[in-house]
Amino acid sequence: MEIPPELTADILHRFDTGTTQRPKPPPLAAAPPRASNRAPVVIGSVVFIGVAALVGWLLLRQAKRGTEKAPFEPFLGDYTKAVDGADEGEEAAASLVGKVVVIDRKEQEVDDLQFDLPEEIRARQPEEVGTVVWLDWGRETQGGYTDGTAAYVQTCTVTVIHREKWEVLGTTVFRGSDPPSFKKGGGSRSGSKPTDEVVRFLAALPRY
Repeated sequence: MEIPPELTADILHRFDTGTTQRPKPPPLAAAPPRASNRAPVVIGSVVFIGVAALVGWLLLRQAKRGTEKAPFEPFLGDYTKAVDGADEGEEAAASLVGKVVVIDRKEQEVDDLQFDLPEEIRARQPEEVGTVVWLDWGRETQGGYTDGTAAYVQTCTVTVIHREKWEVLGTTVFRGSDPPSFKKGGGSRSGSKPTDEVVRFLAALPRY
């Protein structure tokens, strides 16, 4: 097929003058979005704030408890003096007279379990104390682990004492939970303290 001369001349003219349309190059692909580094920063900040709040709360609670323990400190010598029948190892029924102060006998201080007592039996001032309760915390070996370390059950001997007569009203021994059957890492393991059991026991005692 022969191209007419006038059409050939027109095409050449368009190339010369730059009026011919050339295909446009494809658009460049958009760069992938950069991964944001804000998420780890936000998570870290939240964790830090949570830990700081917990530490602050624990410090405030400890300070508050120290303030509430302070009125009993001048009487700790009286609360921990010897009493007949306290260490005979025999369990006996108990009762409460008035309100209670709970003493860690080994540490010779008000035990933190004092703050778990129901309000109706918990002494807030020394003049309210009608009953002194001794707690003797201990532990018993219950087996061991393959690495040779021991497994323990935590115990608590509760001795209830009439404050005015200074005589034993009753003694009861509590055992905590069993130690874990398996462990990771070194060292011995213990079950939990029988704290809840002791609180329930004291709360259920008859009062006179």
